[in-house]
Amino acid sequence: MRLVHRLWRALPHHFRRSLFEGATLMAARQARGLPNAIPADSQIVVAGVLRAPTGLGEAARGTIRALQAEGRDVRIIDLTDVFRQEIVMAAPDLPAPARGPGTIIVFANPPMSSYALRFIPGEVLEGKLRIASWVWEYARVPERWRRHITRYHRIATPTSLVHTAVRATTGADSLHLPYHVAPLPAEPVARDRPNRFRLGFIGDLVAAAGRKNPGAVIEAAGAAFGAAEDVEIHMILRGASSGHPVVTALRERARHYGLNLTIDQRVLDTAGHWARLRTFDAFCSLHRCEGFGLNIAEAMAAGIPTVATRCPAVADYLDETVGYPVAGVPVLAAPLIDDPNPGTWLEPNIAMATAALRAIRDNPAEARRRAEAAVGRIDQLYSAKAFVNALDALQTNALRQD
Repeated sequence: MRLVHRLWRALPHHFRRSLFEGATLMAARQARGLPNAIPADSQIVVAGVLRAPTGLGEAARGTIRALQAEGRDVRIIDLTDVFRQEIVMAAPDLPAPARGPGTIIVFANPPMSSYALRFIPGEVLEGKLRIASWVWEYARVPERWRRHITRYHRIATPTSLVHTAVRATTGADSLHLPYHVAPLPAEPVARDRPNRFRLGFIGDLVAAAGRKNPGAVIEAAGAAFGAAEDVEIHMILRGASSGHPVVTALRERARHYGLNLTIDQRVLDTAGHWARLRTFDAFCSLHRCEGFGLNIAEAMAAGIPTVATRCPAVADYLDETVGYPVAGVPVLAAPLIDDPNPGTWLEPNIAMATAALRAIRDNPAEARRRAEAAVGRIDQLYSAKAFVNALDALQTNALRQD
């Protein structure tokens, strides 16, 4: 088997992807007729990488928490092992899905959304509304996604950007289903550095170094604070090994400005993540594009003054009344391994970000006012109640559209 695996890996990526996608589509069950009705007390099955440190994994876990908070009958299917994802936490202790009416939501993009159907028993799928929750960061989803739409009754998207991107390529109108964002209960953070200012950033060097754009945060912080001894830059970077070229570049630029930079590569469970997030005095994300921006929304939900590129997805919830949006200039995006021409993304305005960081430090009362307003904004849009209301509306609209 190891020899077969090595031979498979030796094939060009696009050829392997094409073979895998074709086989997946052949094996995935088509979504046939919609159920006649979905009883209010029927089970809701959440399928995804429930133990993995990814955005889609957290979106699935957030969905489970929202459904539990609203007293719904939630069941789970954990796809972490079959998707070969890193495991950093335990799956929720909830019952497996059963036969009968209900809704199943799969948090995965194509082709994995279709691949997931191989691991969901036919008797579980039977009689349920089948939904795939997709997310994408660019103006159009890849052309090959069109082939996967028929495997689900409906496609759900978390932002207006993703809705438009799916329609632009496939012609299909997705239905809105927001992510649930709410901080886990925790004791107030005891500040052990009353005279220091900690600026936080969260990114992923495994799959999104260019898109997350951590170097821009160093440039803005360097211009804003210089060699100030009472400022700390705390970067949480998944995959940030000591020899990683991005890490080396970040440290070099931090030394250039005299910044006190800490890089934390630990991957924590959800509770640990929220506890670490609460240690920040401000949060800065000068990303080039996002499909939702979960870390940004989480920082806002935690009441942390937030500076972020106002890309189309983030514009759904961030403006100058609740944070410090940063404008950007559209430029050609870097090629993706599965899409050599993804379109454009935004290059953030560093001078604008610098001014925002200075404003947070120099006018803490205004920063606190915006942060408190941000808590209300995120709760209004992404609370457990808001999520469940959106899911109920989605189910109703799905059945009407048949």
